[in-house]
Amino acid sequence: MHLLLLGNSNESVEWFDGGETSEAILRRRLAEEFHTSAEVTAKSVWPDAKFPATLQKWLARYEPDVVYLNVVSFWFQYESVPLRMERLFGRFGKKVSDAGFSIASNRALAHNRPFRAFRAMAQRTIGGDNHFTPHEVVECMSECIRLVLRREGTVLVVSGPGSRNDHSVTPWKRRRNERRRQEVHGALKSLCEQLHVQYEGAEQPKWRDAGERQGHRVGDGLHLNAAGHARRGDEMFESVRTAWATEQERYASEAR
Repeated sequence: MHLLLLGNSNESVEWFDGGETSEAILRRRLAEEFHTSAEVTAKSVWPDAKFPATLQKWLARYEPDVVYLNVVSFWFQYESVPLRMERLFGRFGKKVSDAGFSIASNRALAHNRPFRAFRAMAQRTIGGDNHFTPHEVVECMSECIRLVLRREGTVLVVSGPGSRNDHSVTPWKRRRNERRRQEVHGALKSLCEQLHVQYEGAEQPKWRDAGERQGHRVGDGLHLNAAGHARRGDEMFESVRTAWATEQERYASEAR
């Protein structure tokens, strides 16, 4: 079994030492469950206009049996202060934004409580811009879903935006973010129902679950630590196992 895991920077960067990543957990548990070798190829998704073409290349290259598509709330909820500076001030803003992104990616500087407090203050005072609109995410993900379904025999699982992180800094932004999440969630859930694709969605944002808030993040407050990966890996396994077993039952039924 070969699974193409389309996730985010949690899969593409090692954020902690010790413990299994969700990718490794998924590989191990699939092999144990189905008594076969399991290969997992993890890729980070950025839902811009170029991504569907990139996905098409990955599908041709890896020929996966299963595709797990994770729709990330960060794309349309997180307010980036460096991005706003870049959009407002052009070339000068680009220099400022580059410096901001550089600091945020430096674990020694950004993985601590003072940095998180400073980031929240800047979001309240300066404000930030979202990387994508809900409409842009729905358009890109819808095209990706249809691309995968064109490959006969490929099983697709779509994980809708769950909002594991509360990206808002004020109550009204929290309400706005939830409206945006519901827009993406509702549109993709409806599409998956029409196309008979397994969809894993959350009616309420997952950050409200105390288990998501306690001890599951590294120092930047955004990315998963070993405990977070363990929880996420088990969740993905359950989804993939259900989808794969359902597909195998369908094949067996058609063969009889």
